[in-house]
Amino acid sequence: MVSLSRRLTDLSIEQVQRWVMSLLVLAVASFPIGALAATSIVLDQDGRQDKAVLIVIMMAALGCVAVGIVRKIHERSPLSAWLIVGIAPAVTTAFFVLG
Repeated sequence: MVSLSRRLTDLSIEQVQRWVMSLLVLAVASFPIGALAATSIVLDQDGRQDKAVLIVIMMAALGCVAVGIVRKIHERSPLSAWLIVGIAPAVTTAFFVLG
């Protein structure tokens, strides 16, 4: 079995760049997703549930795009079961908005 330190030193510059870009994409996408979650909850509390649902749909789309970009950075198909991770914040918010 290869030790962890050995595996870390075996990473190429290109692999490190891919991981850094992936983390940047996820960090940049997480801020608007969080803002949209807060906005949809506030809109729901103000009685504008139709607009809150639209914002939740926008959250799901943004999350799927972010996960798809990360998969593309790693030269994988953007269409995979990992897209469920992209819609997880939207599903969680929808639980509060629709519940």
